[in-house]
Amino acid sequence: MPVAELAVMPEAVIYGDACIAARGEVKSVLLCSRVPLSDIRRIALDVASRTSVTLSAAMLKTYYGVTPEKVPLDLDVDLNRCEADAMVIIGDRALAFMPDESRWKVRVDLGQWWFDTAGLPFVFAAWIGLKPMEYLEKALNAARNRGLSNIDVIIAEKLESARRTGKSLLVGEEVLFDYFHNAVHYTLGPEERKGLESFVNLLSR
Repeated sequence: MPVAELAVMPEAVIYGDACIAARGEVKSVLLCSRVPLSDIRRIALDVASRTSVTLSAAMLKTYYGVTPEKVPLDLDVDLNRCEADAMVIIGDRALAFMPDESRWKVRVDLGQWWFDTAGLPFVFAAWIGLKPMEYLEKALNAARNRGLSNIDVIIAEKLESARRTGKSLLVGEEVLFDYFHNAVHYTLGPEERKGLESFVNLLSR
């Protein structure tokens, strides 16, 4: 689940220590703006990631005192033609985005922004439930470990699937390799837990 849900689910528990986190630049969660961040009045949001959307809103409110009007970001739109003052884009579209620099004056990696301001990793998602289940925690941790030991196989299968189905990927093998190996971190360690606690406290405030 997106960890933003923890702010409204105080009874929830996190299963195991598998997560999606970043210790700085995450590359796949970007805030791009045509105006200075303090001047954003209308922001287009990729609703596929509630945590990323919530993080951008919390940071803009905390550091610039702005609460922009939120509009959905059309999944089919040419991002360089987005008419909002700013936009939050995630996933492959963020990894592949080539901004028109004459239009998008500001480009912020939200993982890096959080790290620079909080001094802690940012956790985007974790396994979350309503009651402790030790057997499930062990299974999820084991699944994470299998994935980590097979990252290159997973990347190769993703590329092969795209070739087989004729679907073009937005990014190539080199970008995927760097992203899965270097940008994303998968273990909820002590620093990640501190970062998560700090984020939930920020949302609560």
